[in-house]
Amino acid sequence: MPAIRFRETPLIREILTIYKDLQVKIMDIAHTSIVEIPVEHQGWGYTFGLTYKEGMIEGLEYPQPGGLSSLARKIQEQNHSKEIKSNCDYFNFVYNTCYQYIADNQNRYFGRANLNDISHGKVVAMILLAHLCRQALEKPVQEQGKYKERIELFTVELLKHKDIQSTSSQDEKLLSCKSALDRIFSAAQMEDLDQENKIDAYYQTIEDTTRKLNELLAGIDNHMLPLFSGQNQIDVTHLQDLFAKVGKATLTSTEQKVIDDPFVAELFAHPAAALQEDAYLPLYKGLTYHLPDKGNFLWEQFEQEQRENLIKLLQLRDKLRVLQNELKRLHQFTSGNKISYFNDFIKLSEPYLKDIHHVKSELHVCLEKFEADCGKVYRQRSQSSSSARSLWEPFYLDKRPLVEVRNHFITASQQISAAFASIPFDCFNALKEFSKEANEVVKRGNILFGDKFDMANSAFQSDISRAQAKELNRQAELILVKQKNILAEYDELILQAQQSQDETIKKLIDVLQRRRTVVAQIIQAIELQTHDVAEEEGFVLIESSNFETKILEEEHQTAGFFQIVRNYLSRPAVSTHEYNDLKEELKRIGIELSDTQKENFSLKRLNEANERGLLQKDEEIRALAAEVQKRDEKLELIAGIANISMLDTHNSRLLMKRITNDQTAQIKELLSVVNNIEAIIQQGKNYQKAYETKAGEYDSSFFFSHNANGKRHARQTINAWERYLHSMMNQAIRQVLENGEDMDDEKMLALSHFFSKSLADSIDSLIINEDYSSYKQHSFRNYLSYFHRQLIADGQLKENLAVKIDSIQDVNEIFNTVNASFDRTKLEEFEESVKDYKSLSI
Repeated sequence: MPAIRFRETPLIREILTIYKDLQVKIMDIAHTSIVEIPVEHQGWGYTFGLTYKEGMIEGLEYPQPGGLSSLARKIQEQNHSKEIKSNCDYFNFVYNTCYQYIADNQNRYFGRANLNDISHGKVVAMILLAHLCRQALEKPVQEQGKYKERIELFTVELLKHKDIQSTSSQDEKLLSCKSALDRIFSAAQMEDLDQENKIDAYYQTIEDTTRKLNELLAGIDNHMLPLFSGQNQIDVTHLQDLFAKVGKATLTSTEQKVIDDPFVAELFAHPAAALQEDAYLPLYKGLTYHLPDKGNFLWEQFEQEQRENLIKLLQLRDKLRVLQNELKRLHQFTSGNKISYFNDFIKLSEPYLKDIHHVKSELHVCLEKFEADCGKVYRQRSQSSSSARSLWEPFYLDKRPLVEVRNHFITASQQISAAFASIPFDCFNALKEFSKEANEVVKRGNILFGDKFDMANSAFQSDISRAQAKELNRQAELILVKQKNILAEYDELILQAQQSQDETIKKLIDVLQRRRTVVAQIIQAIELQTHDVAEEEGFVLIESSNFETKILEEEHQTAGFFQIVRNYLSRPAVSTHEYNDLKEELKRIGIELSDTQKENFSLKRLNEANERGLLQKDEEIRALAAEVQKRDEKLELIAGIANISMLDTHNSRLLMKRITNDQTAQIKELLSVVNNIEAIIQQGKNYQKAYETKAGEYDSSFFFSHNANGKRHARQTINAWERYLHSMMNQAIRQVLENGEDMDDEKMLALSHFFSKSLADSIDSLIINEDYSSYKQHSFRNYLSYFHRQLIADGQLKENLAVKIDSIQDVNEIFNTVNASFDRTKLEEFEESVKDYKSLSI
């Protein structure tokens, strides 16, 4: 049996107490797996009171990566219930979080949070939580709730502990104990949060639906208004504002003309006034529209069937407006407390959605019939012409409002489908009664729907399935209405083209007849359906993979193709003589085009030759620029050599010769090394100056070498050190340069190592040979020790001489460092360590 050893630290003792108390409280089990280890086996550390008492918990083991995944998968395969899946996800998440915390601690503490670290209380807590997760999944689902409750309460108690509250990770990638427990605590709240998200999503979907319906209704009115008012300067929104301003503000002549039009008043002002008076029931059942027989061109042209369709279109528009307003009212009421009123919201919104879907579908069919009726009126222009027709036709031919309203229908259909799909039935309690606050909304719904609004025994899923299917039922009828209207357009255009004497029109007739055949085939396929589309629950859709059919549908949708053909047929006819002249002109233009192409080809070849010449010039310029750059680098190196005071004249000349022999890279590296040596020498001088100018302010005793003699000694020491470095460096450089061989990377590396070692040895010697000054804080001996610590580590120079040294301390910085603290014993030990290291290296 696996087991975990631990030491009874105060934290572990408290964690185990909490664990056992919850075991008794929730599971009603007093048995514990904690095993006492006898005193004789505790070890000498416990015997002498140096360590805590050891214990052991049987049945525990460290969590492993993905340790519960296979078990959870097996359980879910055997039982597909939602509760099982939720429990498996929860316990698996908690287990993996415990594993991640322990793994992160191994990274954070370099492996100390492992089995050997038996006093790590927070790790013990995570092991216990992981153990509860494994135990839970091994139990029947009826018992898993107790384990979940136990984990939640155990987590809460742990989070209250002051030692755990104080822990936090500065590294966002690694879990602290507190952040791990926060995750585990939040996991229990995820289901509630998910439910809230579903509820919020449904509220938002309904709000979007009411907005899309409002856009659809505005689009329908904006499509009809120009056709009946003979103007497009004023849209429906503007029109409603004008009705509100009547008698209160001065209107333009166009505005006054529109609102005085009896047809406009009946079509738009009448329903708006009823809606303003909250006459929602008459609007829902259908207003009676009294349209005068005379006074409007389109209405006068309509036959009885067409007039009835328009009236039905207006009544369905009003009905949809009522439903949209009532759904919006319901949304506004329940949004005040989304959770409390959600049951009311889902019960009441469902019948509105179903009726909206039904009314919208009927409205769409009526609108397409209205468009077909307008097309029929337009095609009668050859039989009758008038000034009223001439004013009306441009508004009919402008298909932008129609295209917009068709797009609004598509968007509204998608939004209603989304609303049905987003109803969260798992959050719904069908047996719960309506809230008292919802009585007003329920009362209005009962007035509109009657018994259908009683949701006591409503089968939500089946109702919604039927509603979603009916959303598509109208499409066959819509296709039929559209295609018959299009076929009539083709018949008229073909007849008009056949009557023309134009020689160029024959090809157009062939195109029109071929396209008419495709449309006729679509109509025939629809009419062959033997069932009643309006009552069919399924979806009848005539589709074609034929590319030509799809292109035709796109062109017909915008009515752009017909307008182009109409414009073409309305132009003056072309005679045979004019046709032949045009052919000759075209032939002449073709010959000119051929000559121009030949000339262009010749110019192209000339341009290519010029381009090659320019490319060659560019290459020469780049080569010259590279040469100039090399010369600039050489001049820069010559100036650098001249500015280095450490180099003697002979070495400077040798270096300049190497520059002319293309050794610029190596010379540049060597100058960098020399400059760094100069910087180190300057640093040493700064230490001597700091001692000379500052030390006397603290101790100018005659007896302790901080007097003029001590300062003179410091100057002599540093000057001698500088002379040695000058001589050593120039001699080494001379030896490398005088042999005449090229300076490669290997030689430069060897020379740099030699200088580094020589510098380190010389600074060591400064420490070892200093026997004049005392062991006081502001002695030259102490200043030299700080100089040594700054530059030397383990007998090696810290700085890389090939890289520029930027960190040169000035006199004040050096003095502040030395003046900060002092320990004579450490100074003496430091000198001894340098001497010992030097003697060992020798």
